Amino acid sequence: MQANPLGALTAALAVGMLLVPLLAWWLASRIAKPVARLELAAAHLARGADPALLPETGPRELAELARHFNHMALQVRELSDARATLFAGISHDLRTPLTRMRLALEMLSLKPEPGLLQRLKLDIDEMNQLIGQLLDIARGLKVETAQEFDLVAWLRERAQVQHAAVEAAGSVLSVHCVDGLFVRAPPGMLARIIDNFLGNALRYAPGPVELVGQALPPAKPGGPAGARVGVLDRGTGIPADQLDAVMRPFHRLEISRSQATGGFGLGLAIVQQLAHANGWVVRLEAREGGGLAAWVVLPGGD
Repeated sequence: MQANPLGALTAALAVGMLLVPLLAWWLASRIAKPVARLELAAAHLARGADPALLPETGPRELAELARHFNHMALQVRELSDARATLFAGISHDLRTPLTRMRLALEMLSLKPEPGLLQRLKLDIDEMNQLIGQLLDIARGLKVETAQEFDLVAWLRERAQVQHAAVEAAGSVLSVHCVDGLFVRAPPGMLARIIDNFLGNALRYAPGPVELVGQALPPAKPGGPAGARVGVLDRGTGIPADQLDAVMRPFHRLEISRSQATGGFGLGLAIVQQLAHANGWVVRLEAREGGGLAAWVVLPGGD
């Protein structure tokens, strides 16, 4: 049988001309469909809707893009849920003192009493504290310049600043930190976190309280070391199944850690906001022998 190179080449070209459009159509559809889904999901997100998460399949670049979009969509969903919880908590916690104030004003119109005036003053103070804590949450993402400072000296300064509050609570505060431990962080934001931890300890865990600074090994071999700063108490602690829940705005434990309840359930939400804005991690841990350890972990950096 005589070979026909020209015929074979013609046949191969004909088959190629048929296959190339099919292959091009298949590749285009494989790319176009995920892009169309991404465009539709982005449009829903822009309108404030909660889009469905995208399948993280297909070409590597598109799968990575879908993964980043899903991460962003989950963050937006969490922020929306937190905002709804925040507004619900505001309405609830402001309505309580407003109701007492209205009742006190009605009673004052009938018979003025110094006790009612004092009650009004306390309710106004309570509302002012709540609004102040909400402003703290709003300011949580505000950028503050990081500085390098000696942690043991900084902790001793915080102990001195809080001396009056510690005495008023009938507690004893001690500082435990190795000398020569330097950290780089925004000192004001770190102070707000530690002061919040300390305020909770003084309120809910009367007794000895410790301010602790510890060095942490580098996240990567040869990298800079990190540190963690914490407030350790010997109170009754927090149930293990509530350790994550107490970080949510307006969440209160069903059983208080002491007889003096108080607070709005915003303190640890503020701490979480501040830590998240700085790339830190907040950890609440039960202590061996009883009590709670509240830590903020400062990574060593790149």
